[in-house]
Amino acid sequence: MRWIIDKSFDFCYGHRVWSQSLDKEYSLDECLMCRHLHGHQGRIKIFLSADELSDGMVTDFKHLNWFKA
Repeated sequence: MRWIIDKSFDFCYGHRVWSQSLDKEYSLDECLMCRHLHGHQGRIKIFLSADELSDGMVTDFKHLNWFKA
């Protein structure tokens, strides 16, 4: 039997794309939103699997704190 667990982490980040350009044929307007510093919210989901459990777990979620940091 294969055991699978997952853990999600939410994070915020900001960016700016200096080289952004729009093709007028495909865009509804000429607003270059990404040329201005702005933010997004993201989420990453990690899956871990194991063939055997250790102390009844694939791993302790606290072992993933390094990833969150």
